[in-house]
Amino acid sequence: MSTVGTSTPGQSAPRISPSSEQYVDGLPQGFVFPGTENLDPAEIFSGPGYTAPRPHSDSGATAALVCGLLSFIPLVGVAAIILGIGALRRLHHSYDSGEGLAWLGLILGAISVILWSCVLILVLFVI
Repeated sequence: MSTVGTSTPGQSAPRISPSSEQYVDGLPQGFVFPGTENLDPAEIFSGPGYTAPRPHSDSGATAALVCGLLSFIPLVGVAAIILGIGALRRLHHSYDSGEGLAWLGLILGAISVILWSCVLILVLFVI
C-alpha cells in the first residue's frame, strides 16, 4: 500500500491547485470554448446563464449566392462557382453557417456557365 499523497486522519487533504501562471479562472491560458473563437465573451456571458452565440453566415457563401443570382451577366457565374467552393471549404472547418447559401450559389453559377457556353457555341458556330 502506498502512502504517497495521503494525510493523517482528522486532517483535510492538501489542496492541489494549479499555479496562477498556468490557469486563469480554472481554465488553461488561451482556452476558448469551441464555436466562440470570434465572439466577445461579454456577449455570451452577459445575461443570466449561458447565452448561445448567434450563428454567423460565412461572407463568402453570401457572396456566392449574390453572384449566382446575378449570373445572367456573363462570367459572374464563374465567380459564383469559385466563391461557393471556397466558402464550402472554409465552412467544413468552422462553426459558421451558410452551407446552403454556398451550395445554391455554386449550383446557380454552374447552370449559368453551362447556359452561357451554349449561347457562345451557338453564336460562334451556328450563326
